[in-house]
Amino acid sequence: MTKHPALHEQDDEKYELPINEAIELARGHHIAGNFVLAERTYHDVLRAAPDNPTANHLLGALHYQFGNTQQALHYMKASVDIEPNEKQYWSNYGSVFYMAKRHDEAIECFDKALAIDSSHFESLNRKSLALWQQEKFEEAEAVARESLSIAADNLDGLINLGLSLARQKKFKDANEVWERAHEKYPSDVRVLSNWSNMLREMYHLKQAETVARKSLEIVPDDTDALNNLGCALRDMGRNEEALEIFTKATDTRPKNYQAHYNKALSFYDLGRYEEAVIAAKYAIDFKEDYSDAYNILGYALVEIGEFSQAHYAAQRAVQLNPDNAESYLNLADVLYLAGTFDDGHAALKEALKRDPDNPRAYSKLSSIYERLDEADDALWAIDKAIELAPDTPIFLARKASILHISNNIE
Repeated sequence: MTKHPALHEQDDEKYELPINEAIELARGHHIAGNFVLAERTYHDVLRAAPDNPTANHLLGALHYQFGNTQQALHYMKASVDIEPNEKQYWSNYGSVFYMAKRHDEAIECFDKALAIDSSHFESLNRKSLALWQQEKFEEAEAVARESLSIAADNLDGLINLGLSLARQKKFKDANEVWERAHEKYPSDVRVLSNWSNMLREMYHLKQAETVARKSLEIVPDDTDALNNLGCALRDMGRNEEALEIFTKATDTRPKNYQAHYNKALSFYDLGRYEEAVIAAKYAIDFKEDYSDAYNILGYALVEIGEFSQAHYAAQRAVQLNPDNAESYLNLADVLYLAGTFDDGHAALKEALKRDPDNPRAYSKLSSIYERLDEADDALWAIDKAIELAPDTPIFLARKASILHISNNIE
């Protein structure tokens, strides 16, 4: 192969321009998607000029795109060591740490970039997202607002602000942010997807359905939008429609563990328990530590009489997510059915201690009481669920069922 002029042994003055030309050639391959040629050319440059910060940084970016975290970190670090005053190098270096889920180190890099240029809103947005991942939602909100004060209505700033507010349950403020973001960026599916998800969390189910359908008009096979739409339909008791939507999501992306989990929920609600078991096992195959999938697996196994397996699934869910109320409710359900009432009651208390305002938890609690023929307690629990989420038809239907079984026909 004929070597690039940059590889000839020349003094710096003579090969500086060819090096720049080689970098531009590599960058052109990179942008065009010719990654093998781009990587080879970056390496050619670095053999001739190992301390070239641009070549190191762009090669790190190439490895980042491929998901080669260690290689990306190696070349990104070289670039900031050589050129420590380049804000974009620090910001991109932080993004690699973020991809590696090393959020503290990511934030350190973003702060380095901001020390060079405090108005670099791209670094502020990335820092906000890293803080959000650490569940530091108030800090994430503050940084997102700082980004928006520098670049009003920048998309990532709006999304980060909406997400941070929603996780703090500042739903009114978050809803205003999503409306503003949608007005400015009407075709952005990230805005619509996150907005729909929050509306469902607020139990504004018809609005959640409407927003999810808007997203699907833009990208018909967007799996996040499909999951959001299916969940809203399921919460409204429209399980056959929900199942059809979730199946479309798994057909589009067969390894979408969340869609398989949602299918399991719909199968369960439809009384198709063996199919629920299969769907839950698919979800676990694609995400081994998926505590929610172990929960629905446990519920479905109980219904088909596989109590030993159900007990294992319930305990596994608690091990994986010890702060999740529903995991303890599932465990309580299995223990009650096995006749170990003291242990079941203890699990039930753990559930309510962790999430006293979760309407789904109270709905599940009503189901447990109903199994025990304790109709008054079942009515109390479902009334609490309805109080917390008054517009959820499935809770009203459960109350009607309990009243019917109690011979309270009117």
